Amino acid sequence: HQDELLLIVVNFDDRPVCVGVNVPQHAFDFLHIPAGESVQAVELLSGDTETLPLMSDRETPVSLDALSGKILKFKC
Repeated sequence: HQDELLLIVVNFDDRPVCVGVNVPQHAFDFLHIPAGESVQAVELLSGDTETLPLMSDRETPVSLDALSGKILKFKC
């Protein structure tokens, strides 16, 4: 919505994991996301704040507890 984006990641495993999310360059172009910057994201299920590096040539690391998910909202 307008200048806010959601990144939704789910872990269906019974173990905690750290996953790498690939955001392709055309997503940065289409959504006008500033590439190569770290952004503050609010995790909407817990209210916690995380800093995420957003780059088209690298994965964005997201840590997840077992059998859980995150809805990360950030402004671009």
